[in-house]
Amino acid sequence: MNEIEEFEDYIIDNKYITTGYRINHRECATTVAKSLFKVHNESVNIWSHLLGTICVIVLVFYTFLYIQAHRSDILISFTDKLKELNEDIKRVTTPAIELMPNFQNIT
Repeated sequence: MNEIEEFEDYIIDNKYITTGYRINHRECATTVAKSLFKVHNESVNIWSHLLGTICVIVLVFYTFLYIQAHRSDILISFTDKLKELNEDIKRVTTPAIELMPNFQNIT
């Protein structure tokens, strides 16, 4: 970790953060991997993105495996819900259609 004076102006984005800058983060993969486990001014940013990405990947795989295991149950449940929705739509629209004026007698 280095001090703010050791960097050029384009690297510094907040003049009030004076210590904890990551150094050599573009050199090679090993220095980047090692910097993940050190405390610096980007630690929270890196770990929040890393943990968030891991959670999304785990949830995608879990959802995929759950759907594969319960595919027939989900499909039956989904078609039942569609039938219920269709019946609800008919129940609501039928009285509305009957209340509409009849335009056949208008000349």
